[in-house]
Amino acid sequence: MIHINKIILSMLLTTSIYGVECSKHPIYCQIKKNSPKLSKKYAMKLSNVIYKAARKHKIPANIYTAILKQESGYSLRAKGCHRGIVQDSSSNFKEMKVCADFGISQVYYRTAYRYGFDISKLTTDLEYSVNAGAQVLSGFKRYSRKDKDYWTRYNCGSRSTTKRDTCQIYKKLVERYL
Repeated sequence: MIHINKIILSMLLTTSIYGVECSKHPIYCQIKKNSPKLSKKYAMKLSNVIYKAARKHKIPANIYTAILKQESGYSLRAKGCHRGIVQDSSSNFKEMKVCADFGISQVYYRTAYRYGFDISKLTTDLEYSVNAGAQVLSGFKRYSRKDKDYWTRYNCGSRSTTKRDTCQIYKKLVERYL
């Protein structure tokens, strides 16, 4: 009877999502909890890529997974675009779609330029896009001694007085997905 109780207890303690043990694949389970409609195959591939990038860049995988959900909904092809005015070579102005953030990690175009990232690969190559975002996030670790929420800088940059509220809002948005 004790043996059966141990088995039942261990089954209760081992949470699984879609037949995958969450104790062995926590990133996968976090992804599927946040986006249940994602295919199991894509969720597992993404979780493996996030795991490797998080280890390589020494960032918390669960926070990075939540950031990716907030930034793109786990969509590799995501682009942050808006309508804008652009001046053409003839000095004429015209309204057009302008994109500034690219890929699953929504890397800002200026950040992409600074790091030497290929913008087209940010929206077509999953490993490249996840690693690019992880590299950017790891750059903010230098603030981690003074700021335990250093990772919020991924979206709001500096901690100036005017940005403090923005960082708090971003923190709450990301924490929904932890």
